[in-house]
Amino acid sequence: MVFEICDATRDDDGEDIADELLIEEDSIPKYLWKYWRKRNQIFSKFNEGVWINEQGWYSVTPEDVAINIATHVTKHTPASPLTILDGFAGTGANAIHFARQASVRRVIAIEKDATTLRCAMHNAKLYGVAEKIEFVLGDYFDFVEHFAGKSERWRVENRVDVVFLSPPWGGPGYRYDEVLDLEKMQPYSVSEILNAAYKLTTNIALYIPRTSDIIQLRNIVEYQYTQSSFHSRSSSDDDDDDDDDDSSSKGFSEQEKILLSYLHEDGHCVAICAYLGALAVPAMKDYGVVLIED
Repeated sequence: MVFEICDATRDDDGEDIADELLIEEDSIPKYLWKYWRKRNQIFSKFNEGVWINEQGWYSVTPEDVAINIATHVTKHTPASPLTILDGFAGTGANAIHFARQASVRRVIAIEKDATTLRCAMHNAKLYGVAEKIEFVLGDYFDFVEHFAGKSERWRVENRVDVVFLSPPWGGPGYRYDEVLDLEKMQPYSVSEILNAAYKLTTNIALYIPRTSDIIQLRNIVEYQYTQSSFHSRSSSDDDDDDDDDDSSSKGFSEQEKILLSYLHEDGHCVAICAYLGALAVPAMKDYGVVLIED
């Protein structure tokens, strides 16, 4: 279990990773051209010196979409100021726009690839929010285990209010699946990802392909929540409140509801953000949402 807290405020000229950065038109492989053409939609400050590598081009969240997600999350999380954990930070788009929200105190941005993390740190400085983001070089699952293993007092004092997850989808080839099996996502299944997140909070935002199997997602959420400590505590509280209550008649609980936000760019659906816990509340009229419940 090895991870490193990185200083995003230090000077970094990127000279040693210059060959890995794809920021000039003549360096862009053909299969990334469609992303290059939208570079200013991906990062509005692209022409001011954004850093992005090959992986970043096809995995980054477009800026308008990242802002939409950040706005929803901060509007519907009860706690304030907020700490948000971004489990797969990539080149920093989501972490940056979470950090730009006034109600956010701290963003923990985890990324296991050193070059990609340096891109994220550089981009955060470019957007003026590096001091609000704690960058972690390491594995999301290792970090969660480390956090969950601390004392209850420490976890309360350093609570994570929201976990945002934009996991690898398996490369650009995912789009050829008519319906995406969420348990075959590579290198991590959605079950693995949510199992870890539920060790920290029930307020989760999961960014997944638009072709995802939604019925499968509901089943995964229901199972992973019922296996979590939050469900155990909730069940105990219900028993204390009403010993005669038949919990089997409640169906899908408040914590197991899923709000599906179909996120659009240029009139086309580009992804789904599944909001769980307190986040499963419709926020805006201008984007398509579906609330899955009994």
